[in-house]
Amino acid sequence: MNFIIVFIVSFLVVYLAYLITVISNKKKLEKFKSSNPIVILSKKYNLKINDSNVKELAHLVALGNAFIIASAITIVELVSNFILKILVAFIVIVPLILIVYSLIGKHMVKKESK
Repeated sequence: MNFIIVFIVSFLVVYLAYLITVISNKKKLEKFKSSNPIVILSKKYNLKINDSNVKELAHLVALGNAFIIASAITIVELVSNFILKILVAFIVIVPLILIVYSLIGKHMVKKESK
């Protein structure tokens, strides 16, 4: 039960921080269009990033990043040794990033084709 609370709290903290600092700020949302994850997604999945879908994409990236960080924190809490925590964090974060961002890219391709 404690791990569920850790997951939910860390998810909400990361998502709300991203929401307040990036999505609600128009200047940062414009810089978001040229950020590394968006450039990679647009090149890999041939996405056309415009003003109509940038806010939805920002929300999806915020949810994805919050899920990645919350999952990594929750899984790392299962390990007691500090060095193993670091190793487990690297092992968990890389596949999660690849999976989550590929899901975001595929979702945006489907949405763009409609």
